[in-house]
Order: sequence, then C-alpha cells, then structure tokens
Amino acid sequence: MCDQTFLAVVFGPCDKCSKEKPLRAVYIKSEQLSYCSLCVEMGLQTSGPNKFGHLAETAFWHAFLGRGSPGAAPRAGDAQQLALTCCRPAGAGGQAGLSLPPGGAVPGLRALGSAGPQQGRGGAGSRVAEAAGASAASPRARRAKELLPPSLSLSPVSLPASLAKMATEGLHENETLASLKTEAESLKGKLEEERAKLHDVELHQVAERVEALGQFVMKTRRTLKGHGNKVLCMDWCKDKRRIVSSSQDGKVIVWDSFTTNKEHAVTMPCTWVMACAYAPSGCAIACGGLDNKCSVYPLTFDKNENMAAKKKSVAMHTNYLSACSFTNSDMQILTASGDGTCALWDVESGQLLQSFHGHGADVLCLDLAPSETGNTFVSGGCDKKAMVWDMRSGQCIQSFETHDSDINSVRYYPSGDAFASGSDDATCRLYDLRADREVAIYSKESIIFGASSVDFSLSGRLLFAGYNDYTINVWDVLKGSRVSILFGHENRVSTLRVSPDGTAFCSGSWDHTLRIWA
Repeated sequence: MCDQTFLAVVFGPCDKCSKEKPLRAVYIKSEQLSYCSLCVEMGLQTSGPNKFGHLAETAFWHAFLGRGSPGAAPRAGDAQQLALTCCRPAGAGGQAGLSLPPGGAVPGLRALGSAGPQQGRGGAGSRVAEAAGASAASPRARRAKELLPPSLSLSPVSLPASLAKMATEGLHENETLASLKTEAESLKGKLEEERAKLHDVELHQVAERVEALGQFVMKTRRTLKGHGNKVLCMDWCKDKRRIVSSSQDGKVIVWDSFTTNKEHAVTMPCTWVMACAYAPSGCAIACGGLDNKCSVYPLTFDKNENMAAKKKSVAMHTNYLSACSFTNSDMQILTASGDGTCALWDVESGQLLQSFHGHGADVLCLDLAPSETGNTFVSGGCDKKAMVWDMRSGQCIQSFETHDSDINSVRYYPSGDAFASGSDDATCRLYDLRADREVAIYSKESIIFGASSVDFSLSGRLLFAGYNDYTINVWDVLKGSRVSILFGHENRVSTLRVSPDGTAFCSGSWDHTLRIWA
C-alpha cells in the first residue's frame, strides 16, 4: 500500500513503463518509486483510491505545498495546481485524479491554512489563500471549479475560512495594530497620571527632620585572593561566615571569610559563571552561566571529596543563566536568564514549577522578598524594567520603568515594602511597593559610570552601591545624599552583598579579588 504521494515533478524513466516522461515520486510499502502520470492514473483506475491512500495525510500536503520539502514555502499558483492536479474526481472529463476523503474534507490542508496566523505574515496558509484568490479568475481555475465536488470550492473565502476567522477574531471595525498600540500608550499615560495624583510629597522632604548620619569609617578588613579572572557573583551563607563566589575563569570557590581560607572549589564546564547562591541550610551551593544551566552541588566536611561527581543539573534555560536564588528552603530555586524569563524549579526532581514571562529582553538580576511567607520576587533586565512577580500565579503584579538603561541589580528593602535598583544609567532608585511608584533617586553629576550591584544595610538606612569606576558609594536612603565613598578595588565592582548579621559586607571585582568591609 502507498503511504504518501509526493507531486514533485522531475523528468526521467518511469519505474513502471520505463518511458522517458515527467515523473511523480510515489511511496509504495515505504519504498520510493518514480511513476509517470499515466501509470499513476492506471494504478488508481485498477486498484481504486486506496492504492495510493487518501489525501488527508498531513505530511502529503506539506510535501506538496513545499515542493517535496516539508519546510519549504509555497509559491503563487500552488493552490491552483493543487485543485487542478489533485482534486479531480476519477472519471470526470475522462481524466482521473487522486481521490478525496469522504465528504471532500481535507484535514491536512485545513491544518496548514490555520497555521498561517501563527507563522506571522507570509505564513503558508495565508499564501495558499492569496494564490487561490489570485488565480480564481483564470480559465483553468474556472474549469477546475466545474470539476470540483460541491463540498470543495476554490473560492478564496471557503479555502482559508479558519485563517480569516483567526485573523479577525476580537477586532472591531476600523481597528488596526497601530490604533491598538496608540490606545495602549494612551491608557499607560492615564495610569501614570493617576499615580502622579498620589505623589504628594518627596521622600527627602519627609526626612528633613530626621537626624543626619554621623561620620563613620569603613575599610577593607579581609581580601580574598584565588580567582584567576573577573569575579562575577558572590553570596553569603546563613552562618554569617562562609562565602561562595564565581568567576569568569569557570571556578566556584567557597571561602571562610574569617580566615580567608578556601574550603571548596569547583571547576565548571564553562567560563563566565555569572550566578551563584548559597542554600539556606548551608549544605549546598547553586551556580551557572554560559552553560544555560543551574547546577546544585552538595557540600560536605570532606574537603577531598569530588564535588563534581555529585553535581545535579536542576534548571535549563535557552540562554545564559544570569542570576539564581534559593527560596526559603533548599528544595526550590529561582533562576533568571538571558532568554528573557525567570523560572521556579524543584531541586530534587529538576521539574519546572512556574515560569515568569514579561520581560522584553535579557533578565539580569532577581531578589526574593525577605518575608518568611513572602511569595513575591523582583527582577530587572535589559528592557529597563523592574518587575514584581507572584510566584504562585506566575503573574507580574507590579512593573516600574523609570531607568534609562539596563537594570543590573535589584534588592528588597529589609521590611519588604520597597526595593532598590542599580542601572547602567549611573543611578540607583528606590521604589515603594505600597505607593506603586519611584520615591527616590540616588545620583550625582560627578557619577557617570553605571551601578553594577546594590544592597541595603540591616536597618535599611544605608544603601551600598558598587560602580564601574572601581568605587563603592554609600547612600543615605532617607535623605538621598552620599555619605561615603570606599576605594580599594582596582577594577569595576561587579557584585556586593551585606552579611546576614549586618556587621560587614563583601564586594567582588574584575580585579580578581573579593574584599570584606566593616
């Protein structure tokens, strides 16, 4: 029996009659043969339509419309040739054609036509419809129409009916994509106006009566050396002592911040390990980067044990991993990626629990709400947006777009009611979630380099920000003024985190070192 029939026309000897004629490839018992038109028709007349099967095979239609290649695009006139060649009922006008399934329905063609809108402009379904409409007035088309059964018409309306319905569903009269975009921008403007009505006072005005911070001195207390290239990320363990850091050299190192000793070291299969995180229990670390994966390594007291052998690949994105963070347990982990998404994963099974779609470009950073029962997190990316997400529903519940460039870092205020962001536009900003707006900007005209990382002090009064000009600026959150500049790194500061007890903070830099400040 024939599985499929492909109507790609070539010239050569027929496998049945051995005559030099235009040939059609046919499949009989999964073997490809080349038959001339006469032999194909004789086979149909002698063995009936089942000799070559029904044309309802979707693969046949894809192959025919693609000229033998399932991925090829149809050309003008394909629909006409489809009707003239394939849809002739046997015996009509003395010329037999390939039979249609009962009722004249062609499921494969309907599927192909309905796929048009999903493929965007120029999809296969839309081009078939256009070809049918363009050729409907020709003499051959009229002849084909006479030969067609009533259930299958060549009219441009009946062929792409599902296409037309999908393309116009939900659209009203005189509506276009441009008009809908204009309406969306108008509604966005009205929302901003409503926000502005609640903007009655600035944060620094409220803080005028607050006592100014006295002078304080912070300096480098420890320097952690061991990475062979740029330090890209770091995180504190909950024990307030251990630190995990990752680097462009492909190494992930666990440090004792008191003694500066290295406790564990892992060599990743790729360079640019851009994300690392400590598990809440302190018994595991997670990391990833250009390998598009988030890998979890359990930590043991045996320093000679091969950690790579116990590696577990938990998350898989379609682009680089930019950030990761465990939730309030070791069993779930949040990841952000250059593919524009964030995702929540089960560590044990590696199963995707929830995905978060909404960013229009690479997601560069995320931070989990500090509350023990918090079910939200904030993310920032190359689309200049900071977005707050509900982990249970996967929906974005708040969005802020006031930065002028990529957002490199986001961090929740200790109370969880606000968050700060650092951007390549050389500013840090504070957003109040209850007021649903930006409430402060931390910048100076003399600062022209981007902020790569931000974090709050334990009280929330200070905001530490690492910059690409090798410095760390300390900001008074309430008054919006800079209270200190810390020097020490010899290249841009790439990461910065305050210790869990608030007594120190650690910064990582492209100068291959980490520094602990207190």
